[in-house]
Amino acid sequence: MRLQYDIIRVMIDRGQEVCVRLFGDFDESARHDLREALSVAANDNIAPRFVVDLQETRFLGSEAIGALLSGCLRAQEAGKWVQIVNAHGVVRTVLQVTGVLELFDAPPGTCREIA
Repeated sequence: MRLQYDIIRVMIDRGQEVCVRLFGDFDESARHDLREALSVAANDNIAPRFVVDLQETRFLGSEAIGALLSGCLRAQEAGKWVQIVNAHGVVRTVLQVTGVLELFDAPPGTCREIA
């Protein structure tokens, strides 16, 4: 069963922050798209901050968690300040249990809204 998802990349604060917002459910079928989107954002040479906003994410399967971890680690290796924000419900629980959230946790609302 293919789940519904969307990925939006935005630049915020005059290019100081790249924010990747994930919408919907991410299972193994989303792995390639998620890995690609996070890789492109992580390799952005302008923004020193890299934020993944999970406010609208309802499900992250193991393959998606691997892609998320890979993208965040790649951004960190590129010298970026990395945060995963707004995880809640089962997504937050899974990220806490796996230890991923502890690596990149931040207070809610860090990824600001676009006007």
